[in-house]
Amino acid sequence: MTDRTHLDGVIISRSAAAAIDRFAGRATKASGTEVIGLLFGLPFETVAGERGVWIVHADLAAGQTGSAIHVEMPAEAYGPAWAGCREAWHRLGLDALGRDPLVVGWWHSHPNMHVFMSGTDVDNAQTQFSLPWQVSYVVAPPGPQRAFFGWTDDGLRPDARLPAHVWSGLDSELQWHLREQAACRIWREGVPTW
Repeated sequence: MTDRTHLDGVIISRSAAAAIDRFAGRATKASGTEVIGLLFGLPFETVAGERGVWIVHADLAAGQTGSAIHVEMPAEAYGPAWAGCREAWHRLGLDALGRDPLVVGWWHSHPNMHVFMSGTDVDNAQTQFSLPWQVSYVVAPPGPQRAFFGWTDDGLRPDARLPAHVWSGLDSELQWHLREQAACRIWREGVPTW
């Protein structure tokens, strides 16, 4: 285990990635407005010391308000998002892991723009998603361009893109992969404190 605090990468399930593309694409087509949501999953550390986060589920925040360049997520959005996450967690058989999912970050769109973290985005991440294993995911439809942003040892930098991999296996294989992976030491012991 090292004393650094940053992530080495992100793994996102195919269904979570597709849901975000669908949510962002529909909003861009319909009104050109930004949309926002939450990311659920588990942080992990491999036996080699690599740190990452598995994103298993993504939800669209309820009750949000937005424009082409701004979006707000009310605190009440967490309840419906958790309900959707728990349903997906159960459907995928991940409740057999004996762990509840964690909010591992947030996502939002930049319709008809490019991928970047604005000053407001950085402020939101620093105040609401400030744990070192929480990530920010920005998609820019209609392309869409996509990027994950995370914490570095020096804090959150808007140019610090994380390597990402879309899980190419079936979502039904996630439970087996998460259980059998030698990497899952941290989430079995509780919320990581790195």
